[in-house]
Amino acid sequence: MEFWLAEEGSDGLHEELYALIDQLSNADKALIFLYLDGASEHDMAETMGLSVSNIGTRIHRIKQKLKTLNTDK
Repeated sequence: MEFWLAEEGSDGLHEELYALIDQLSNADKALIFLYLDGASEHDMAETMGLSVSNIGTRIHRIKQKLKTLNTDK
């Protein structure tokens, strides 16, 4: 989500981010919200029932999907 952090605090920016996140699957939404809340990969893995290495891969893929969705709008 680094590409949104530069203007953190902008209500419009947050609305855009939430609109993009809303397009994700429920599992991806849960994972990205845990990530944005600052949860560790270990905590995310435990919460989601996945391996730590799988969490890193999925977070990367979710970020890529959000970038694509942001570009496509």
